[in-house]
Amino acid sequence: MEEAVLPPPATRLATRPETNGLEFHHLLRAADGGDMIVATDDQRRTLIYDVAARAVGPGHMLLSDKRVPVSAAVADRLYVLDTSHAARRATCFEALVYDGVEDPLRADWYWRRLPGPPYADDGIGRPLPGSRVTALAVVGAGIWATTAPAEDGVASVRPCSRLDPRRGVWTTPKGAGAGPGTYSFDTERQAWRREGDWELPFAGKAELVPGCNLWFGFSRADGSSSLCAADLAAAPHRACGVWEDFRPPKEWFSCGRHLVSLGSGKLCVVRFFATDPLDKWRRKDPVAIITAMEVRTMPACDGDDDGGRGERRIKVVKHTSRCIKLPNYNKGRNWVL
Repeated sequence: MEEAVLPPPATRLATRPETNGLEFHHLLRAADGGDMIVATDDQRRTLIYDVAARAVGPGHMLLSDKRVPVSAAVADRLYVLDTSHAARRATCFEALVYDGVEDPLRADWYWRRLPGPPYADDGIGRPLPGSRVTALAVVGAGIWATTAPAEDGVASVRPCSRLDPRRGVWTTPKGAGAGPGTYSFDTERQAWRREGDWELPFAGKAELVPGCNLWFGFSRADGSSSLCAADLAAAPHRACGVWEDFRPPKEWFSCGRHLVSLGSGKLCVVRFFATDPLDKWRRKDPVAIITAMEVRTMPACDGDDDGGRGERRIKVVKHTSRCIKLPNYNKGRNWVL
């Protein structure tokens, strides 16, 4: 495994001492293909970074605070959902929308409140236990996510929700209050509905690879969180292949994982580890392992059942892995967009 170092930062964003850090969200503008990074804090403040222009500017404040937000970009809008247990249906869901049609002089990005999911509370403001959504996947103009149950009725595993690239967001909460099932948000009608009792097969971030029409993410059925694929456009939603990207030493402690789609079937798997087995706080000698993966499609062979897709099959090729050493006792959260 090769060692590598991070390049110089393109920009630096810092928080005030009274805040608990920044949450980062990625928005790909469909109109011009530009990238924006939106940062929010627990005081509802917003910063917007234009990647191409390398410019940072203040944004309008969130209408309500988001304690544990997840976000999804659909077309030219960024949807942010609070997934904490304290979230309330009336205030937990907002969208960042560019508005300049009626008054071009006031054209800007504004937050708009949206109806919250039916599993957020019981309809009169009392939260339902175990209804937390804890993962996110960005797929160009669409996003998929799902949730998973926890033994104590609280969804503490990082699984996924689904966002329809054309019009909707799907979430799959499961717990004592909401019950197992999948819910959808139609971004055109701005309405939620329950889709059924089934669950999506991912744990964490899922990415669509358009060339093979499969979604890739970390398997919720595999304790090692190996990379898996599934056809979410068909039912049932079962994983059709599992691949290992990196096997860490047994003494390493996993501190998070991310999957990023680079386009053209190329995937990047990023895993964070604490490598000192004697450090009970898991903050000493941290590293990031970056692994390049590639999804290839080819004609199917007789008897081939490894990710078979009718007349074609997929092959996932693992390229190199690189290790990046991170600062000791880093109190910040590691974000990969």
